[in-house]
Amino acid sequence: MSNLQKSAVAIRNSGLDPDSALAGFFRNQNQDWTVKTGIGGIFNALALALFCVNPLLFPVSVCLLAMVQGYALRTLRAYIKDENGPMPPWDDWFDLFVSGMSWIAIMVLFGFLLMTFSMFCMIGGILAQSSKSMDPNFVLWAGGTMVGIKLIGAWLAFFLAVLMANFAEEESMPAGFAYFKVMKRMLLAPGDFLCAWMIGVGLQLMFFVVPCITIIGIFLLPTSMFTAQILSSIIMAQAWRSASPVDSEQKPRSESEPESESKPEPEPKSKPDLESETKPVDQEESSD
Repeated sequence: MSNLQKSAVAIRNSGLDPDSALAGFFRNQNQDWTVKTGIGGIFNALALALFCVNPLLFPVSVCLLAMVQGYALRTLRAYIKDENGPMPPWDDWFDLFVSGMSWIAIMVLFGFLLMTFSMFCMIGGILAQSSKSMDPNFVLWAGGTMVGIKLIGAWLAFFLAVLMANFAEEESMPAGFAYFKVMKRMLLAPGDFLCAWMIGVGLQLMFFVVPCITIIGIFLLPTSMFTAQILSSIIMAQAWRSASPVDSEQKPRSESEPESESKPEPEPKSKPDLESETKPVDQEESSD
């Protein structure tokens, strides 16, 4: 068995099955997925076009991206509840805007954390006089800073992907700050979440590179990136559901319930027994 087959078997045994998650997206019940992903692509294209035309329209672009993020959260929530269900409709626009804008605010907060780390590294280099290119410790300081920023950025991206599932499931702002709850959930199945995040990153990279090969594909880039975001959300929903502690507690209960409920039913009496019971009653009536 090759290493690729072993990794695929390990993923299936761990509770994460990307094949079934992606197959559910392209089933007959989702035959209108092209229209729904096309709407998301239009929002992405409008947001980019407005910002390129006039940077002062950046707030409008953020509002359009909030609609896209809100629909991604709604899709994630829908597939956490039912992995075989269809894609949610594009309706209740105000709810999409509020949830999407709330999630953008949480992502900006994590971005400030990364910027804070970079600022402290820069201040430390200035105080140690290692930020000068002529200093012998410059290579060590610059390399350590770059590696640290990349590692922390990758960790924040991974943690945000899992936190997004919790935020989508509970539909409340405090869920976006439930860091300890998300960490406990991640420890239940760290391999599932890591594989789901890496598959999502690979899908987004593929859906970005492949359209850029052709000139026509560049115009489809907003739709392809939105489709990759939806597919990544569906895979993360499967990982979040497979690591649910509620499911593991309900399984033994569901297995024990049939044993307790399966009691032997009284056997129906046959006709000869019924006749034997009615004969004495008939004899008493005749004697009277």
